[in-house]
Amino acid sequence: MNYTQFIYKLIRFDFLTSGNVLKKWFMILGILIYTLASTWLSHLSEEKAKRIYRLNLENRRLRSEYVMLKARWMKKRQRTAVYDAVKNRGFVIPKRQPVKIIAGHEK
Repeated sequence: MNYTQFIYKLIRFDFLTSGNVLKKWFMILGILIYTLASTWLSHLSEEKAKRIYRLNLENRRLRSEYVMLKARWMKKRQRTAVYDAVKNRGFVIPKRQPVKIIAGHEK
């Protein structure tokens, strides 16, 4: 068999109709199923990677929002901020810090 005859048989798919055809078709069917399954699994893993990326972005955004709100809350809890808020309402602000009373067991 020369080179041109081989190419003609390849173009006409003679290899699928001659010889042990059933074995060749099972092999082609197996390769086709494997290809479809690997493509499907690749698509699933790609979607999962995209979802993880989006969740990481959302996580970063929520963390920065948490830090911003925590800083704002801490600023409102500062002693001077509390004093400024109660000064307008007529409360007397002490000149010295109050005495702490620590309850404990006496020995």
